[in-house]
Amino acid sequence: MEKKGFSVQSYYHCLSPPPMKFPWRGIWKPRVHPRVAFFTWTAVLGKLPTADNLRKRGMVMVNRCCLCKTAAESVDHLLIHCPLAREMWTLSFLFLEYLA
Repeated sequence: MEKKGFSVQSYYHCLSPPPMKFPWRGIWKPRVHPRVAFFTWTAVLGKLPTADNLRKRGMVMVNRCCLCKTAAESVDHLLIHCPLAREMWTLSFLFLEYLA
């Protein structure tokens, strides 16, 4: 007869959410240009050569967004949070709606 008792590991597994898997097939399966797929893949992994990543590799440089010049440059900032990038995404989606 197996006896189950309390363990820290079982408690941790009950509290932690299941690991979220990234839909890699959504990047590599569609018929997009390989450069677009590679850019998306490196952006998701956070490996784009942004100022914060280059500083982590030992390069001496100012960590400031090249577009808005106000915040630190990171993958998230450049692609999502930068006001100029947000405007670009808005215009892109409006253009796609216009074409549809």
